[in-house]
Amino acid sequence: MTKMNTYIHCRNDLPFSDEIILKIQKNMDDIFASFSANILLSVGDIAQLFPIHSVNIKKQFLLGTHAGDISSDLLLLPIKKRTIDICFLPFTLDYIDDSYQLIREIDRVLMHDGYVVLLCCNPFSLLFFRYFLRTKNKLFPCNYGLYTPFRLLDWFQLLGYELFTMKSITYQTLFFNDEFVDHIYDWLLRILPYNGSIYTLVMQKKSIPMTLKREGLSRYYSFKNKKQVFNS
Repeated sequence: MTKMNTYIHCRNDLPFSDEIILKIQKNMDDIFASFSANILLSVGDIAQLFPIHSVNIKKQFLLGTHAGDISSDLLLLPIKKRTIDICFLPFTLDYIDDSYQLIREIDRVLMHDGYVVLLCCNPFSLLFFRYFLRTKNKLFPCNYGLYTPFRLLDWFQLLGYELFTMKSITYQTLFFNDEFVDHIYDWLLRILPYNGSIYTLVMQKKSIPMTLKREGLSRYYSFKNKKQVFNS
């Protein structure tokens, strides 16, 4: 999917209703309420629309191209490695020119056992139909690259991340009045949990890789004296 070389800077760049913005904000507040961290880094100008209200996070910084506490190229973060506890990317991977380069930068600055919180649009949703009419609508997200949650999960798992939580926030088309969709949100969440138009993906950077259980090792290795293997 080809992306435009255009960043999202302000509220006018998002064709979402105020109701959807509030729904996103509520979900973000619920997610960050469960975290306790020293430093939170929000990446992207649009992150100023989603302020994080959490007493458990001591310091927050917003890094953007034209707005925020730090102004910088998003593909070359001016931050030392392993200094950030939580990175928040609201729709940033959807419009950035080189998404994987940004993921590598996030991985570089994130501490071990830190968290990445992604907010993205899903091409495998009701948004799918509008996406292929993007020639008639140049606004985000119609002319930008969209990723499924499983594709992003694959990318991060290659870097040693583990899924913490994944949830669809809304099933609306984002361009029309979809009150009916809101009424059946709980039902859609049960039968199509990964096909929401907007979803959040939270992953943790693991410092210690997962190991096999002892029961698995005992079946895998054909040693005569298994006690020596476990006690060594």
